[in-house]
Amino acid sequence: MFLKALSQYKKCCKKSDIHSLRNDLKLYGYENYTKLLSIVKKCRLNYTKAKNYVEKHTSTNRSTTLQLWKDYLEFATKLKYDLKNDIVIYPKNLQKAHDEASKLVSAMAREVEAKKMKSLTLKLKNKYSFEYQGLKIVVPESMQDIIDEGKALSHCVGGYADRHANGKLVILFIRKKSAPDKPFVTMEVQGKKIVQYHGYRNDTDKPLSKQVVRFVNEFKRYIDNPKAYNNDMKKVRKTA
Repeated sequence: MFLKALSQYKKCCKKSDIHSLRNDLKLYGYENYTKLLSIVKKCRLNYTKAKNYVEKHTSTNRSTTLQLWKDYLEFATKLKYDLKNDIVIYPKNLQKAHDEASKLVSAMAREVEAKKMKSLTLKLKNKYSFEYQGLKIVVPESMQDIIDEGKALSHCVGGYADRHANGKLVILFIRKKSAPDKPFVTMEVQGKKIVQYHGYRNDTDKPLSKQVVRFVNEFKRYIDNPKAYNNDMKKVRKTA
């Protein structure tokens, strides 16, 4: 461990002081010390100044301070703060700077998610819009919609929200046309394959109705070949 720490230490300090290294390693412990060195190296900081900053902001636990500072600097990088500015690198109130940066990163992530979901939702609506005998497909507008669907129907679809947003699978809602905003049945689709579909508590209390089963069977036909299905429906309406 000492040799590994020494190797990192030499990369961070122009003038190596083995005596100082031994004292700091003993004071911080190996994990915390190498975390300090990684911060110094990544941000190209002055080793002594960085160490003094940690000491100044540590009341009881160096590990907590180091992690807080490391997280803050990662947030600052994502927010494209000027990391050559000492005021940015060494904030007077580390906890406050961390919390504010964290909120901004979260807001930025939500904005990115919203844009991604908006594009995805439009694409899925064009591909999967379908109605049949009083039921219809509703495409979730956000990850939160999927999470809320899982809560309302007491099943685990909320855990699929991230994979839906990333295009690894598709979550669709089967709703009654008379109540399009009320959770009813949830469906997982991958391409043209319907993987599963479930209602309240995964249908353990009450099996799905024949209406839902018929709807799903028709939807299978539709997604297999939308053009052919629509042509068949036109013929049926003409002969009806």
